[in-house]
Amino acid sequence: MTRLLYPDGRIELERGTIESSMEAVGARLRLKQLPGEPGLAALLDAPVLDQTGQDALLGAIDAHLDEWLPIEGQTGHDLVVFHENLPDLAELRRKFLAFHSHVDDEVRYIVAGTGYFGFVASDDSQFLLEVGAGDLLNVPRGAEHWFTLGADSRLKAVRYFGSISQWTALPSSRKINPALLTLAGIE
Repeated sequence: MTRLLYPDGRIELERGTIESSMEAVGARLRLKQLPGEPGLAALLDAPVLDQTGQDALLGAIDAHLDEWLPIEGQTGHDLVVFHENLPDLAELRRKFLAFHSHVDDEVRYIVAGTGYFGFVASDDSQFLLEVGAGDLLNVPRGAEHWFTLGADSRLKAVRYFGSISQWTALPSSRKINPALLTLAGIE
């Protein structure tokens, strides 16, 4: 379920309001529910995928998103699979858990699991976007944001990029509101 979470405990569930809030920070959020094909469901449920499974899942997603591809000028894509037994998971969590920006758009299509993106509103307040399967998020270049997996580390997402060489996080000095970490299930 897609939600906006605020430090004061407010939760926004209405899709149109969520999409408008994302547009207000320059981001774009769209929903395209995954098809219910049995073969796809098995790939989505598998905690770990070998290269054959990753290729099959990417092929199915490409076919599913055909009318949206290429996405926002992105020329390449890959599949990222997070799970509790991933080597260096703790280090990956720490790496993403800080405000940063990119010189290229960050585009993600969530195919399984839940993730959290933190943003800064125009009034300098912060909020958290909870994304799940079917959410396609485009964080524009230069937008300060952060990401976390939350308490459950299982997530599969297709990452779209313009060029690998541009896919570098540029750190920000902004600090994450601790209340948002609690709302994401990180203590």
